[in-house]
Amino acid sequence: METNSRLLENAWYHEQEVVHRPSGWEFLRQGAQLLVMLIGGLLAIVLLWPMFEKGEELKREVTRKDKLISELERERDALQDEYRALLSDPATVEREARDKLNLARDGETIFRFAPYDTSSLNRPTPR
Repeated sequence: METNSRLLENAWYHEQEVVHRPSGWEFLRQGAQLLVMLIGGLLAIVLLWPMFEKGEELKREVTRKDKLISELERERDALQDEYRALLSDPATVEREARDKLNLARDGETIFRFAPYDTSSLNRPTPR
């Protein structure tokens, strides 16, 4: 009978259903468990946040490196095309010799022009 009377003390009757009402200690225990879980979650976030940031930085670095690789591959392809042209096309060899080595055929005259200073073109004129 003691057990039944305790149940009746901690229970509410609602339309023939017995609803268990937690005791004060049980309520405190549940609150303490919730508090421990919250503190554990916050501690996990605080401890794992630097690793998350490091991972994001590494992703950005991988993206930068991928762009650099793409640029270098394009440059390599252009150089390979130029190399093939120099090996197989005599006109390309002649053009490069004329441009870079200042060579000319017999009877030709080479004209050299001083570079034009374009820095003064962008400045506004004083009034």
